[in-house]
Amino acid sequence: MKLFEIAEEALDELQGISFDARVWTPVIRTDIRISKNTPNPVIDGKTHPSEYKVFPIDYIHFDVKPEYGTGAGYDENKSGYENDEYHIYLAFGTGATDSAINHELKHAFEDFKKISKGRPSAKYSKEGINLFSGDFEKFMLSHSSREYFAPISTIMEGLYYTSKLERSAFSDTVYDEPIYADVIKTIIILMEYCNESYIFYKYKPEVLEEKWVKYKENFHIPVTDKFGNYKDFIKWGCDEVNYKGNITLKKLRKIQYMGQQHKKEGGN
Repeated sequence: MKLFEIAEEALDELQGISFDARVWTPVIRTDIRISKNTPNPVIDGKTHPSEYKVFPIDYIHFDVKPEYGTGAGYDENKSGYENDEYHIYLAFGTGATDSAINHELKHAFEDFKKISKGRPSAKYSKEGINLFSGDFEKFMLSHSSREYFAPISTIMEGLYYTSKLERSAFSDTVYDEPIYADVIKTIIILMEYCNESYIFYKYKPEVLEEKWVKYKENFHIPVTDKFGNYKDFIKWGCDEVNYKGNITLKKLRKIQYMGQQHKKEGGN
């Protein structure tokens, strides 16, 4: 049997590809085109009964942000139930790809499955609290900060790319783009960089100390707040990135193979 003929439910169960989540992608794609100059557009989910039946979102709020380019973002802090109706909040670049939209919808769908059953959403998970709260978004979106605070920022990027929460959504990304699989390439590069011997050789102690002190003065992220010095953070961070990186690569390479086969056999 050809791979694309296998029931989508089986693919979802075996590899975690959320076909239910991505039913909203064409709707959002259309609205992005229409709403480029409209601030804070809202999609009424109930006006799209077919999609609503699969993934019952009452309202999709989103901003079109040119600075996002081809990327997108999901706001886990705002999303959830409001007056017994489910709302999700998204942001997209004017050139957001279907893959980027699918990625963020995966986050939204996983939160919905938890919240609708009375369970805490991803932001309350250990990773959600330690890594993605506080000034994490502010830090990661600042190009100048990420450039200046290397290697701290590079390790933070490695922690993000190999985290359990992102691993799930990256599965959809790699499935959509199996030929390019830039996510896999990025993780490999980050794992190679996150080598404490290499970092301590490349940077002088006084440089690392200066960067660490300034970083702690300007940014408060739980995952780094618990470390009192740069040495402990770098050692822990490098170990964490490589440990979780191997788990992530193993999963994503399986997804990559599946995506390649799916497209060869005529799947979408």
